[in-house]
Amino acid sequence: MSKMYFSYHSRVPHTYRFYKKRRSEPEWKDDFIRIRKLRLKRGIFKCAGLILVSLIVIIGRYGFKAFLTTNNVIPSESSKVRMREQPNTTSKRLSGSTDDSSVSAIERSDVAISSSEKSTEQSISESTANDDSGVGRYLVGKHFTIFPITYDGENITQAMNSRKAPSNTVHDGHIEGEFLSEKQVKFSYVMGTTNSVGEYYTSKNILKFKGFIYTIPYYIDGDKVLFTNWTENINGHSVTMKMKIN
Repeated sequence: MSKMYFSYHSRVPHTYRFYKKRRSEPEWKDDFIRIRKLRLKRGIFKCAGLILVSLIVIIGRYGFKAFLTTNNVIPSESSKVRMREQPNTTSKRLSGSTDDSSVSAIERSDVAISSSEKSTEQSISESTANDDSGVGRYLVGKHFTIFPITYDGENITQAMNSRKAPSNTVHDGHIEGEFLSEKQVKFSYVMGTTNSVGEYYTSKNILKFKGFIYTIPYYIDGDKVLFTNWTENINGHSVTMKMKIN
């Protein structure tokens, strides 16, 4: 999946290849320069992060080994020599009670396993009970369409016909797609771009697509998730948007 970058010109995200092909066009030049700098900066941060993580792993590894040696968890060479020189009297003292201790250890192990299983089942049931949102699960597999319906309070078609709204308002604001999972969405149409996969999230009765300006309100009615119309400020104009779920 190619990474998408938001465009100040079209107000929707596109791939880096999309900007690169149009870098010589004046309306796309600023977006291309900005995104190229952003990619370079992210590359530098990524390399620095990898170097830092490697150093932490190396330092942590040797530090942990030193800690174990200091606390006799890993015996030093002198300790190993003393252990070899000591007679093995412990095994002789315990030889007479081997059978009883083995049975007791098995019984304790069975009790511990049973307790662990009960604890796991309880944790799972509590987690399921607390997960009461269900918004992502409801949306999986559903198709959606987003489009403008009014422009400064006037019907969008009438506003475009009377040239109060740009003639491409519906084209630029129209989005179609399908929710693939509780986090991923497939856009079947965005500004002429088709079959791109992105991410979305829901929080406090708001749905947002990663990389988009739209802030889509919703509410839960029984076992359904319903979306209400909302208003976006686009170039100083109030545009009412609608999201339709099929």
